[in-house]
Amino acid sequence: IFGSSRAAHHYVPKIIREETNMTTFNVGRDGMSLSYYTALLKGILAHHHPKVVILDLNLNDFQLRENKKSAMVASLLPYVADNPGVAELIKEKEPIEYWKAKISKLYRYNSLPASIAQHNMGIGQKNYNGYEPLKGNKLKSIPDTLELNNNYREDAGLVSRFEEFVTILKSKRIPLYVIISPSSKKRKFNSKATASRILAKHGSKLYDYSKFSGENRLKLFYDA
Repeated sequence: IFGSSRAAHHYVPKIIREETNMTTFNVGRDGMSLSYYTALLKGILAHHHPKVVILDLNLNDFQLRENKKSAMVASLLPYVADNPGVAELIKEKEPIEYWKAKISKLYRYNSLPASIAQHNMGIGQKNYNGYEPLKGNKLKSIPDTLELNNNYREDAGLVSRFEEFVTILKSKRIPLYVIISPSSKKRKFNSKATASRILAKHGSKLYDYSKFSGENRLKLFYDA
């Protein structure tokens, strides 16, 4: 299961395993993008051939974000010497960080000591085969407003990464399910049309649950 925080906090491997009788792991990670998903997929496929892949697609996964420094690079730097896909991605995104990490092994872990210590001591967010449950509930009501994001523009590079993700799995004959998970946020412009077009070209489709309207929404979800 690939995706950002919506993957990490929405998909429960235990339930999927019980329903499908297939071992399941959630590799979703907060704040990541399609560039990260694709680099991670390449690394996984070098060692493992999954029977099925799920990608949770965010409504803003294709959105152009100018001058936004990505947390992705810091999380992937430790693998710059071992994973060609990761090295290629970091060199493209932040070449200075790439060369620093190539020169210094210590630099690769420069931003991670606190995180490494936290996980080794079992402090903080717990995960179960990658799934990170969120406890409690911040929702008092569900807003019914449309965000008029008229300045929405798509990043051609992110769209290209999405198609690369799709074609890699198609070439390996691994079934892919691209899902938009529930959200109370509504955006006038989003990733649905582009994702549907690309998936249709490759003989697949988009499963859109963003408008999920079950009666227990307020109880089932932590936030909007």
